[in-house]
Amino acid sequence: MNANQQVSDKLSATQLAGIGILALLAYREKTDISYQYREWGFWDIPEELIESLDALSSYKQDESLNVAKTALTILDTKKA
Repeated sequence: MNANQQVSDKLSATQLAGIGILALLAYREKTDISYQYREWGFWDIPEELIESLDALSSYKQDESLNVAKTALTILDTKKA
């Protein structure tokens, strides 16, 4: 089982969409994903996951786009 499948199995479609949205907002606003999480209150997404996504990106804007692309790709696969 690959990492995307593991994420897909653990998160709902709305959680995956939320991660993608938060990552895109972080990119647009030049913040980190955690900041957007606190700002918008997507409380159904585990905070530990949000923190781990920020650790991956180290606040690099291009990484926020990668997080968004990955979340939305998994969401698209889950819906298929």
